[in-house]
Amino acid sequence: MLIRVFGAILLTGWLCSTAVSAPVTIQFNYDFDTNGFFDDPFRRELLELAADSVLRWRDDLDAILPDPEAGNTWTATVEFNFLPNLVVPADTITVFVSGNNFGNEGTLALTHPGEILLIEGSTDWEETVRARGESGAALEPMEEDTDFGPWGSLIYFNADRQWHFGKSTDGLANNFDFLSVAMHELGHVLGVGPAGSWQDRIVDGKFTGEHALATGSPNNPDLELHNGGHYLAGTESFVAGELQTAAMDPFFSKGERKLFTDLDFSTLEDIGWDVAAPGDLNRDGVVDNFDIVQILVANSFNSGVGFGWSVGDIDGDLDVDNFDIQLILIAGFFGTGPYASQPSPDLSSSSLVSSSGSFSPTMLSVETPEPSSLALLLAGAVGLVGAVFYHRVRDAWGMRSVANST
Repeated sequence: MLIRVFGAILLTGWLCSTAVSAPVTIQFNYDFDTNGFFDDPFRRELLELAADSVLRWRDDLDAILPDPEAGNTWTATVEFNFLPNLVVPADTITVFVSGNNFGNEGTLALTHPGEILLIEGSTDWEETVRARGESGAALEPMEEDTDFGPWGSLIYFNADRQWHFGKSTDGLANNFDFLSVAMHELGHVLGVGPAGSWQDRIVDGKFTGEHALATGSPNNPDLELHNGGHYLAGTESFVAGELQTAAMDPFFSKGERKLFTDLDFSTLEDIGWDVAAPGDLNRDGVVDNFDIVQILVANSFNSGVGFGWSVGDIDGDLDVDNFDIQLILIAGFFGTGPYASQPSPDLSSSSLVSSSGSFSPTMLSVETPEPSSLALLLAGAVGLVGAVFYHRVRDAWGMRSVANST
C-alpha cells in the first residue's frame, strides 16, 4: 500500500510544472589564470562542486546584453581589469578565477566584487546593468538595498599555499582545504560583505537578518561580525545536524573542512536570494520525478562523498544518503507543484489536469531509469517515512580568508 501511495506522489510530481523563477548559475571564467593554477581539470571540477553545494537559489537576474548600435554599452571592472561590453547571460553570475602568488603567509584567497566603470544608454539599460532586474538592488544609498543583483566577481587563490585538492578529507591533515575556501569565497560573491542588503542589516557590529537570527548560532546568538564582512571567529552552526564553524568565519586552519552551514544559507536568504525547496534539485520550482532521476543518473545515492545539491545533497554534507531522501519527504513539497500552496490533483479522476494545462504522457522527455535502480531508491525512501527525524537547527572588507597561525 505504501509503495502505491508513493507511486501516486511521483505521478503527481509530473503533473505540476509551473516554474516561479529560474536557477541561479555561476559561470566560471579562467581568462585571468595566467599562472595555470586551474589547468588541472580536477581543480575546476572541485570549483564546480563548491558552486553546486552553495547554489540552491532561484531568482530572476536579467541578462546583460550590450547593443552598441542602440547606444547601450557598458564597461565592467574587477581589480583594474577592464571588461568592455561584457555579456552576462540571464540568471547567471560571471566569476573570474585565478591562482596568484601571494607568498606563503597570510591570505588564502581574495574576492574582488565586480564593479561598473561606465554605462551609456537608456534608463532601462542602466537599471538592468546595475540591478539585474532586482527592484530592491542598487538603491541609493546602497545601505537601503533589500536585494542583490550582481554581474560577477573575481577570486584569486594563493598559489603559494599548501592546498588539499580532494572531494573527501583524505590527505587533508597538513594542508588547507581548497573546497572549503572556494565555498567561502562564493559566499562573498553572493553578497556577504559587498551587498547593500548585507550592509543594511548590520547594526552595532551585528547581523540582524531575520532568517539568520531565526537559525541562530549556539555560541554567537547575537551574530556579531568580524570587521563587517564575516561572522565573528569561531561562530558555529549546523551541517546535517552536526555543529561546525560557519563557512563565513574569517579564518581557516590546516586540516579543517568547513562546509556551508544552516546559518550561512540563512544569511544568503536575508541578502535576497530565493531558496529552492528541499528536493528541488534542478531548481525548476517543482519537487518531482525529474529531481529523483537526477539522483539516479548521477549514481550519487550512497556512493560516497563529493556530491552537491543538484544530485541530491539536501543537508549540505557532500554525501547523498537516507537523510537527504528523508528531508525531501518530510519537507512536504514532493508532488505539490510550485511552492505556493495548492491542492494536489485528484488521482482518481480519468482526466488529470495540472496548473499549467492538460497532462499527457507524451509531454515527458526525461528518460525513465532502469526499474531496478528506481525500485531500490523508492524502497529506501518508503522505509524512511516512519523513521525518527533528527532535529536540525535552521577579515576585513577586503574579504580575505586568512590562515589561522595555529
